[in-house]
Amino acid sequence: MSRPSRRVFSTAYKLRIVTEYESAPHGEKGAILRREGLFSQTRERRAQATHPPRVRPELTATGPDQIWPWDISPR
Repeated sequence: MSRPSRRVFSTAYKLRIVTEYESAPHGEKGAILRREGLFSQTRERRAQATHPPRVRPELTATGPDQIWPWDISPR
């Protein structure tokens, strides 16, 4: 399986897109990025860069000797 090639943008294209993006009203900026196929790349990078929040396990004792100090020590 071949690796996908990275897209290369000309300077004129970049300038045109940035100018169009900056002059667009707030609600239309996302449409410009989606139209040019740039929005999905941004979402994928953001998804790769962030990690899900850490969830601490909830420890519930229903009787004696079920939770020990090393079970609840901060990590």
